Amino acid sequence: MRSSKRGIRRVRAAIAGALVLVATLTLGSGMASGAPQVPFTVAPTSLSLAADVGAYDYELVTITTKKRVAVALENPASFGAGSPFFDTQAGTCWQTYGVFGLPIPPRATCTIQVGFAPSSAGSFSDVMTVYACAAWHVASPSGFLVCDTRDGSRTVDLSGAATAPTG
Repeated sequence: MRSSKRGIRRVRAAIAGALVLVATLTLGSGMASGAPQVPFTVAPTSLSLAADVGAYDYELVTITTKKRVAVALENPASFGAGSPFFDTQAGTCWQTYGVFGLPIPPRATCTIQVGFAPSSAGSFSDVMTVYACAAWHVASPSGFLVCDTRDGSRTVDLSGAATAPTG
């Protein structure tokens, strides 16, 4: 009888230990997910732009790096094929860091300037994807930072309204 009680206690202890492990993994140790922890945020997470056909509209997306990590971003940001949206590379993420071969420092903010250049009237939508680089190099002779391996991303939903020019 004593040995069966010990066996029951061992089984209960093993189950309790397994439950603690599952709870730890599920609630945010980061080990439960195979996805990389993206070391930056984007704001806003959606943009609406408007322009006449043949004209342009521009908006900024702010990138904020997390506390302890410098972040190299793949430049330019990615858009769907044939999209009227584009990364102008006039934002501070490129102009202050990427063009000089530098990652964005920890706890820093910078901007990506998103352009909208419709070639026909109508409504458009796309998703801008900003990739962090797990590995990068500085291109020679330009000195630009170039992403070798991606390591997670953030997205911004884009909508655009294009009207025929008046006049």
